[in-house]
Amino acid sequence: MVFSNNELPERVRAILIAGADGYVYKGEDVETILRAIDVVAKGDVWISRNLINALTSASLPHPTENQQGLDLTERERQVLNLIGAGLSVAETGAYLHLAQQTVRNYSSRIYEKLGVHTHAEAIVWAIENGLSQH
Repeated sequence: MVFSNNELPERVRAILIAGADGYVYKGEDVETILRAIDVVAKGDVWISRNLINALTSASLPHPTENQQGLDLTERERQVLNLIGAGLSVAETGAYLHLAQQTVRNYSSRIYEKLGVHTHAEAIVWAIENGLSQH
């Protein structure tokens, strides 16, 4: 987990791709920081909302041809949208009325199709390819 005041999109992106499971902005209130620690300790990913906003607001490349040809089901796209919005597995499950294990199963298939290995990489991929709800 990274605890930083750096909001530069390229820095946030690099840290997430490098494998961080959490990126908490130093300006967060104590309750949010504790929640982030708890989420990451339980094996999920936490990214502060303002960091997600910084990533989605950044000048990002247009969707790639890979994104155009992705063979994602409608449900996989829904899960990917929520992953890209920074929702945890539990939050995604609650939003879509799915069990957490079902969300994990969808996530695994999505990761394979995207060629990513972690939830954080999937977040970055979704944002960079315009498949995240902001």
